[in-house]
Amino acid sequence: MFHGIGMFGGLYVMEASRRAGQSERAVSRTIGKLEEVRRELKIMEEKFDKLVLIDMAIWSLVQEKTGLTDDDLAQRVQEIDLADGVADGKITRTNDVGQKCGDCGRVVSQRHRRCLFCGSKSLESGPFGGV
Repeated sequence: MFHGIGMFGGLYVMEASRRAGQSERAVSRTIGKLEEVRRELKIMEEKFDKLVLIDMAIWSLVQEKTGLTDDDLAQRVQEIDLADGVADGKITRTNDVGQKCGDCGRVVSQRHRRCLFCGSKSLESGPFGGV
């Protein structure tokens, strides 16, 4: 079978081959997970870009209609930031209670763009839908 390397050498080669196969499968799984994370990151980037666009549109409308200034906005951002007791430049989410699907009425996590039960996109209604 394994001429010139002996029985133990042959066993070693077989074991090394088995381990190499396991490593290849582990690498393949890791690559699959990496591709999934890349897809999720792309979705997050798209949501972020949409949110920035909406924020810019809202702020320009508010300025036109009310005469508020950038300083007024900065003050309000600071007030809202401090509402959770921590000045960290972000909203602290206390829980993910979910939202009701407009089609089937079941509660779905805020993290989802579609209803997990009926597939409806009704969760994306309004200007902040899907953000």
